[in-house]
Amino acid sequence: MILARSSPPQAKQSPPGQRRKKGGAASLTEQAQAIEAGDSIELLRRALPPEALPVLLTTVRQATRRGREIAALFREGNGSDALEMKREDGHARLLGGDRDQVVGQIADLYIERRDILLASGSKRGITISAPTNEDAADIGKAIRARLKERGEIAAAETFHKAIDQNGREYDLALARGDRVRLFRRTWGSVGGKERQVGNNGDVVEILAQSDRGLQVRTAKGEVADIDWRRLADKETGRLLPGLGHALTIDAAQGLTSDEHINALPRGTSGVTGFTSYVAESRARGTTWTLISEGALHEAERHRLRRRRHANHAGHAMGARCRGHVREALQGPRDRCPQRSPA
Repeated sequence: MILARSSPPQAKQSPPGQRRKKGGAASLTEQAQAIEAGDSIELLRRALPPEALPVLLTTVRQATRRGREIAALFREGNGSDALEMKREDGHARLLGGDRDQVVGQIADLYIERRDILLASGSKRGITISAPTNEDAADIGKAIRARLKERGEIAAAETFHKAIDQNGREYDLALARGDRVRLFRRTWGSVGGKERQVGNNGDVVEILAQSDRGLQVRTAKGEVADIDWRRLADKETGRLLPGLGHALTIDAAQGLTSDEHINALPRGTSGVTGFTSYVAESRARGTTWTLISEGALHEAERHRLRRRRHANHAGHAMGARCRGHVREALQGPRDRCPQRSPA
């Protein structure tokens, strides 16, 4: 990654009635904006003078020219051509079967590529992102079940009432070898010293657990002890972590891995140009795009029903799209136009 920062600006008097804030914002709003929360970068632009904003000029994760070309196409909103290239390379696949079978195929590819990368000495490994918390949870459970069968996650486990940052409640099984995602800034003890051991979106690996709490390996490789009380939601008392084998696209924005899986187990529902670019640009090497064929066909049937209904009502359709997958993954400027009724 190439990061260029502006020189620290000289202190200036803020206009009357305006509170001056510290920090800055990246200029690449297509990636850096909070996908669901709104464009916080634009708010900072309005509050800060231009010279106070650090500028992200260029980001380069992909190690190959073709990888950079594909990522650039997604960034520019040209998902159609990007997907054509990925299909040529064999890195975009339609998965048959019901939801459980699709999720299982995603988990199988993750295990297969993870083993290959570990054998080759990969340090960043493979990561997975999915559009929703439900998708990420289902994929994480499927991966966990396979790792447990292989003995990589201990058989002895404890069960906890848990809750995520959106208030969704669920049962969470924890054992040595599990990877869990933190949903907030978390403090623990490292070498007998209290410090922050993780933040929202960070993934830690469980090394041991006791009546007092968890011993984990942090994203930085440190061994930390975290009390249960520091992992609990203050309002409900439920544990706040979730399974960390798969993350939502929002949570994956800061990831860099050797390979990545852009998992779409419900087809392209809810996918936008912004989220597609984030999901397709996490890896230095291959990004695998896995899409549920059944969900895609159902979305296409629904689209055709809507078209027939619109035609019956006397609406003339505009230019034809080149397929639902491409339409959903490409940027807004490439979407199908619709003409108003004559």
